[in-house]
Amino acid sequence: MLGSSRSVSTEDGAPSQGTNGSGASPANTGKNRRGTRYEVQERLGEGALWIAYRVRPASTNGKNGAPKGASVCLKALRGAANRHPRLPQALDVQAARWRELSHIHLASPLEWGLESGTYYFTSPLLPGGSLQSRLGRGPLNIEEAMQLLRSLASALAFLHANNVVHGDVRPRQVLFDPGGFPVLTDGGHAEALAESGLALVDLQPDAALYLAPERSSGSPMSAPADVYSLGATFYAALTGRAPFDAPSPIALAARHRSNVPALPSTLNPQVPREWDALALRLLAKNPAERPSAADLERLLAPKPRVVSPAPVVAPASVVPVPVIASAPVEAAAPVVVPVPVVAPAPVVSPAPVVAPAPVVAPAPVVAPAPEMANQNDLAPLLPVATPVSAPAGAPIPVAPSIAPVTTNVPKRQPIDDMVQQTLDDQDEEAAKKTRKSAKKRHRWREFRGMVGAVFCLVLLLGGGVGAAILAYDSVLAQIPKNVIVPKYLGLNQTQAKALLAKSGLSLKVVRESYDPKVSVGTIMGGDPEPGREVRARREVFVTVSAGEAPIKMVDFSQLTLDQARTIILQHGMKLGPIAEQYDEKTPRGAILGQYPQPGDAFSRAQPITLIVSRGPQPKEIDARQNEFAAPDPIEAAPAPANAPFDTGETFAPLEPATASPKSVQTPPQSGNLDTRSALVSVDIPKGGGAQLVRILVSDAKGERTVYQKARRAGTQFQKKVTVTHAPDQLALVRVFIGDQLATEQQF
Repeated sequence: MLGSSRSVSTEDGAPSQGTNGSGASPANTGKNRRGTRYEVQERLGEGALWIAYRVRPASTNGKNGAPKGASVCLKALRGAANRHPRLPQALDVQAARWRELSHIHLASPLEWGLESGTYYFTSPLLPGGSLQSRLGRGPLNIEEAMQLLRSLASALAFLHANNVVHGDVRPRQVLFDPGGFPVLTDGGHAEALAESGLALVDLQPDAALYLAPERSSGSPMSAPADVYSLGATFYAALTGRAPFDAPSPIALAARHRSNVPALPSTLNPQVPREWDALALRLLAKNPAERPSAADLERLLAPKPRVVSPAPVVAPASVVPVPVIASAPVEAAAPVVVPVPVVAPAPVVSPAPVVAPAPVVAPAPVVAPAPEMANQNDLAPLLPVATPVSAPAGAPIPVAPSIAPVTTNVPKRQPIDDMVQQTLDDQDEEAAKKTRKSAKKRHRWREFRGMVGAVFCLVLLLGGGVGAAILAYDSVLAQIPKNVIVPKYLGLNQTQAKALLAKSGLSLKVVRESYDPKVSVGTIMGGDPEPGREVRARREVFVTVSAGEAPIKMVDFSQLTLDQARTIILQHGMKLGPIAEQYDEKTPRGAILGQYPQPGDAFSRAQPITLIVSRGPQPKEIDARQNEFAAPDPIEAAPAPANAPFDTGETFAPLEPATASPKSVQTPPQSGNLDTRSALVSVDIPKGGGAQLVRILVSDAKGERTVYQKARRAGTQFQKKVTVTHAPDQLALVRVFIGDQLATEQQF
């Protein structure tokens, strides 16, 4: 498959001289410059960056067709990543660095290089699957979780002792070897991505589930960050889930920084309570509060077990029993085996036959298993016999000869002879009947057995056929049917979602677009298009209208109400309520404030509230009413209907409003005035708090406030006022609730 590479020779362990990744071979210097080509056996899987294969060398290992090499795992970088200006070179440097690191729980690269524009590397094949797939079936048991933590802590302690960090410890990077032991893979990849200016969570989104909080804040990779990722992986092994979950990497980083995970024992009752503290210690927010990998390895190291020897009971007496050899032994001392004796044998004068003393046979000794303690190791546990030496010149005792014991066992009589003997005792006619009855019973039993076997076979075949039919039906039921995408364009999200659900489809909003002609929430486009035939249970990706694009609010300050109203109407905006307020510095009739504020983003359909200055607070006292005389309320004339529409982005500067001099009117003669009483009804709307109610009268005597008081919401009352007017004039009575004009009547 691949030709030029940096490979490791099996003869001397040194890297062979391959190409540098460009595809050009260097000049021949006499060294071995052979590449490695692989035969793909199986595609193991793929991710965001890599595609994994099970391969083996396609060439033989020697002459005459020697057997091919063992299978290994080959990972090839996906197409777009190979064109990155720095990533392949960074991976190449990290592969050479990690090749020098050898540990039982680390997967080091075997060969790496660039072939036909594709970067690849090989590593030992780990057929046990990943921890991620194991956790898909549920959490590990207590022993497996402890073995996992102990192995990974040992691997990280080795790396940190060599000033190397992994940077991407998570269940997807932990594979199991044929013996079931965990192995940490893809070493140096996180550092290569960082050196290339790439973010790990952008390429591997699930890495955010196990990333230390300081990593999300921009801190570089470190040993405490590896310990945090190890703690998150250990937490997932105990509970079957990561410590935190969130819809986006940013939200996950925020939870890693501020939230405290739930205790593992609350999610898995089989987790010991004392392990909760260990898991939370590894997930400490402050890196200084986490234990180092070396401390964790020492803490989890299995303690040596001290086995106390069993008490040894000394035998009552030990006598030497000579072993009789099959051939004469010359000048050889008798081999003495200590045998415990219940009672010592009595000393009897020599006689032809001496009965031996009763001897208790020793317990059988089980041979030790291979690679277990040998007999020398077990020596302290065995009884020590003191050999009894015979006096000088004494004859060597000779074991008495034991005559073989012969037992006459009666020969077993054949069962046919017994039957024949019984039949002989009976009558010949009775014997025939007995044989005939026995044959019938035998045939009936054979028939019943055959029928039962056929019935069982039919049941077995029927069950197999039924199971096959059920399996086929279940597979067919899981295959989604083809449906026609309904017409969802122009509908709002709720209507489109309900319509698509009837066809077995789901709606997903992927984009929002501004369009003043389309109402907010209306479907503008989507994929697949309406009328297309697709598989059921798939998503329809749609674009939704966000309405009119927001614009920035104009600054109306120091403009008159007429000028502000003209600008609002010219630009298609909506004028809202107008409030009046006294101000010492702002001239009467000028805009004192507004909502939304200048520069705020708003929609043209949103009403604009303007606050108009009433000028300085009046200080002259009306002697007739004994109260302050209020100036005339602001009344702005509406803009002409045929005013031109200005579509520009800016407005010409307007002259600020100035206070116009008051005109002095000569009051009419009192003899020509008409005075009458008027009854004014006031209805304060419900809702909100108390409102200030003002009643202003404009008549021949001028404008004056005849009533001003705060009243509760929902109050209804009537007020009697007196107005004076000339015969050719009308009096005006206006009622203000808060800053709004409620009613206006002429008398």
